[in-house]
Amino acid sequence: MLNKIQLNKKIITSLILLAFFISIIGILTPTTINQVTNTEIINPLSPINDEVKDNNIKLSLNAGVDLVVDSITIPNTVIEYGVSPYTAITFTIKNVGTDPINNTIIYAELVNVTKDGLPSTSGGYFGISSYTAPLKSGDTVSHSFLVGHDAVWPVGAYTLRVKVDSRFGGTEYITEVDESNNVSPEISFFVGNPGVDLVISDISIPTTIIVSNQTPWTRITFVIRNIGVFPLNDSSITADLVNVTKDGSPYTPGGFMEVNTYSVPLFPGQTASWTFAVGHDAAWPVGEYSLQVYTDHRGTSTYIPESNELNNLSPELRFSVVPADTRPDLIISDITIPTTVIQYGATPWTWVDFTVKNVGSGPVTNSSIIGDLVNVLKNGASFPIGGYFNVINFSAPLNPGDIATHSFAVGHDTVWPVGEYSIQVRIDAWNYENETDESNNLSPELRFIVIEEGQVNPIIINGNDDFQAAGFSGDGSANNPYVLENVIISNSTAPLVEIHNTDAYFVIRNSRLDGLNGGFPAIIFDNVMNGRLDDNHIQRVSTGVFFNYTSNSFVNSNIIGNNSEYGVWFVDSSNNEITFNEIGNNGFDGIFFKSSSYNLILGNRIYSNGYGSTIRLSISGTASINGLKASFGAGIFLDPSPFNVLDDNEVFDNAQNGIQLLESNYTLAIENNVYGNGLGGISILNSSHGIFSGNQVNFNGLQAPSVQSSKFARLSINSPDSLQASFGAGIFLDPSFNTTIYQNTVEGNYGEGIYLFVTTLTDISGNTVKNNGLSGILFKIHLNLISPIMKLLATVLVQL
Repeated sequence: MLNKIQLNKKIITSLILLAFFISIIGILTPTTINQVTNTEIINPLSPINDEVKDNNIKLSLNAGVDLVVDSITIPNTVIEYGVSPYTAITFTIKNVGTDPINNTIIYAELVNVTKDGLPSTSGGYFGISSYTAPLKSGDTVSHSFLVGHDAVWPVGAYTLRVKVDSRFGGTEYITEVDESNNVSPEISFFVGNPGVDLVISDISIPTTIIVSNQTPWTRITFVIRNIGVFPLNDSSITADLVNVTKDGSPYTPGGFMEVNTYSVPLFPGQTASWTFAVGHDAAWPVGEYSLQVYTDHRGTSTYIPESNELNNLSPELRFSVVPADTRPDLIISDITIPTTVIQYGATPWTWVDFTVKNVGSGPVTNSSIIGDLVNVLKNGASFPIGGYFNVINFSAPLNPGDIATHSFAVGHDTVWPVGEYSIQVRIDAWNYENETDESNNLSPELRFIVIEEGQVNPIIINGNDDFQAAGFSGDGSANNPYVLENVIISNSTAPLVEIHNTDAYFVIRNSRLDGLNGGFPAIIFDNVMNGRLDDNHIQRVSTGVFFNYTSNSFVNSNIIGNNSEYGVWFVDSSNNEITFNEIGNNGFDGIFFKSSSYNLILGNRIYSNGYGSTIRLSISGTASINGLKASFGAGIFLDPSPFNVLDDNEVFDNAQNGIQLLESNYTLAIENNVYGNGLGGISILNSSHGIFSGNQVNFNGLQAPSVQSSKFARLSINSPDSLQASFGAGIFLDPSFNTTIYQNTVEGNYGEGIYLFVTTLTDISGNTVKNNGLSGILFKIHLNLISPIMKLLATVLVQL
């Protein structure tokens, strides 16, 4: 006799044959419309509601007016300010719609105007003077406007766009097919003075208080710009400091600068920048300063003929040079630990190392430097550990830039019991040193875990050769697999077990894996074959078991719960088995498949998943429920994952659907007990050729406490009629085709027993549907055609 796992492997094979037969037969299969056979319906509220709507599809061509700026041009992009003949920008408007424009006037305005990179108010709006109604489909009309000719367009670099059918900042007058295509491409140009004209367009200093002789030096930066319309062909620009004052009196620091940080020529609108240091040497003693930079200037001489010689002076810049601070300043520049997981009492001891550095300007002259531990937490709570220490590797003086080091043991005795720790070290704990900065004496936070005897560190395996080094026994053969058993792995800073790129046989069993709410997965199988997880307890991680590109592996008889995301998560993984596990109280879904096929889910208890969902809150209306993600809090969720078998699972008390399929074809779900789930029982979306047989689908959807025992039953709903269509259904299909629903019991659900929305080729036979809140079976927008081949194969599969 076949055992159940062997049986289900035969079922998967049959499903593949089913897909083959259907692909050959296609639309040639004889059909029967709206067939519901041998189905007992006991429903006191309403009979079958067989609602069919005539959904005609009407195609129409959007017609009307549609204006675009077909082109925009400027004859030259460098414009001499105020010189005629003036420069005009010309743009062309085109009607790309199907109807003519009959308005008496078409408006346009300038938008997105910038000057020197900043928004500008230059421009305005204008009526298109050359336009006479109508403007027929495909017709164009042009308009021109002047730039750079008057005070509206002063010297500067401009960008702009034109928007048609717009006035007064966006008022529109013509109703168009498309209102989003009215803006022209961007056009750019430069308005300048005659000839060459140099100005200092910017001058800046990173700080206005400079410590005398401090490195790195403080540098003033200024920018020279050619705002003329002619290029500058000189290879350098002379500049010097003028109007310098120190403490309010004239001061001469001396020197001039040759600015050559540009490529010759310096075209209109282009810039060259230069920097010079201040406060760094004897030329800049302690004091308060003001200065200006004069471009094209040295003493009384100028060198470059310019159209305007009066605009070469920068704005005034002010700063102070202050005396250097000669005090020390101690920081902890580094703190490390060789491992973050420490076995209690193990030798050799584990030592924390930290480094003290003097980042001040003066030396530490005291004979000792004192440190202590502060902000110590154990398992998230304050932990009273005392004591202080003299930094050992130190002898006075500790000069600027020098370091001293110290080490202390952790996890070695009763001072550090088993737990998860975070600590900081404070240096100069008793404030013996007068420092430049007393606020920077704390180290970064350091985290580590002290584990009990028998615990092991997190495991990382990359390739078959790593198993023995990681503590596995065995040789990796099918008869003598690598085995890791009876261990404890607790850690919040990394995944607990990572196995990559292996095909050897291995087993992890009878072990406890605790992530201590650290946000990492417990077990990762990545590109793995032939792995097993048996009889483990997995808790307080993000995801209990994560398979990626993994096959021929088993998750059997484990307890997987109290995790922040998924219990079991498969991605691109096939031919695996999840059997006889307890999977409950996980934040998202109990089992989640993404692009994973030919897997078996058998004999599991999957419950109370989705605890992070707002569905667990007291709901006074329906908006919170309707807005939830369809997958969030499902017991089993397949998306999209075809050719999987769900057999004999108990799926209850989950926040949303017990079983959810999305784009998951050829699913076989048999003899599952799906009850007490918050949103619905089985939801089948965009999935075809599925067989659902022998399932108990009862008391799903939020209900009164007297009806069912789910924790979700105790919520208040004001307007159940306004909930989404799938809410409270026992079995819900939308859209779905070639689906068989056979010999199921569907009872006591909040909404419909079986709800078919936009479905075709559905066979519903031999079911018991009774005492559901709304209809027993509801067809809506459907064409349900029954295929005899489908029914025959369904019968064969169920009777294997």
